[in-house]
Amino acid sequence: MATTIKALKAERSVESLAARIRKEIRGKSITLAELSSRFDRGQQQIKEALAHLDSEGYHVNLTVDSAEIVRSLPLGGEFRIDPKRIKGRRYRFGFTADNHLGSKYARLDVVNALFDRYEKEGIEDVYQAGNILDGMCRFNRFDLLPGCSSLDGQVQYLVKNWPARKGITTRFVVGDDHEGWWTTNDGLNVGQYIENAAEDVGRADLSYLGYLEADVKIAAPKGETWIRVQHSGGGSAYALSYTSQKSVESFQGGEKPDILLIGHYHKMDLCMPREVFAVQGGCTQDQTPFMRKQKIAAHVGGWVCELEQAEDGHVAAFRTEFLRFYDRKFYQGEKFKRW
Repeated sequence: MATTIKALKAERSVESLAARIRKEIRGKSITLAELSSRFDRGQQQIKEALAHLDSEGYHVNLTVDSAEIVRSLPLGGEFRIDPKRIKGRRYRFGFTADNHLGSKYARLDVVNALFDRYEKEGIEDVYQAGNILDGMCRFNRFDLLPGCSSLDGQVQYLVKNWPARKGITTRFVVGDDHEGWWTTNDGLNVGQYIENAAEDVGRADLSYLGYLEADVKIAAPKGETWIRVQHSGGGSAYALSYTSQKSVESFQGGEKPDILLIGHYHKMDLCMPREVFAVQGGCTQDQTPFMRKQKIAAHVGGWVCELEQAEDGHVAAFRTEFLRFYDRKFYQGEKFKRW
């Protein structure tokens, strides 16, 4: 019993020291010797506290003699589809983006309806192109649900409420806005933090792909193709396809995916610039006051997609279906009472 109490005290001591160190090294590099002197602890204790921060999801850059919490992450990620899962060289998947859980305007009813459809159609992979959480900053603080005004509050809300359907895995990227604000402000790898929180409660169906973008590789007998899941940036354009076109036009030769799944704009669009199928995911959030101020429309819905792959790997056919939804008042049968 005494050993257990001693171990518990040691654990709390490490957590307390880690919290204090985090404030000191966020966005700046400090030597281990200076940290040791400042907190009156040995360098081994300092390293244990830094390891604790790293395990919590903070992007700790530790060199031989210094440490820093870097407020950015390496871009990208990669996921490979097991060829045995491709039925007749056809691959079906769901696509959603900009769900903004934690917001009063988020449409959990729509997310659940989409997953009901995915389950009915035997879909195993749902790709999510960023802003799965609403995050927190000065202009959305009054849009948040009770209990969702913190990182842990929103993550726990997500883990509890994101649809769990047998056989379906949600594979998501994070943006550098909304949930990504916790990365740019605090150096936290929020995508990994979400996945870890889900695993802590026994959920293995929330799989983090990468920061800002990730490539999904699909092998064929004589080649391969890939889908890029991307959370873009910048504002919406007058022409819905403009941002998709400019993204694809910017890709260097040999770096183009066959299919580009785009989040960020809250728009539904499908076009094919430079022979790339570019799909904007729409959203599952009603128009917020900020969006209304910025004259940004919300296309509420999500996608069912199917690609047909040739022997050499290229996409020979691509079929899509956009599942469209409306604002709350359409379903409530009465005028929607604004928050």
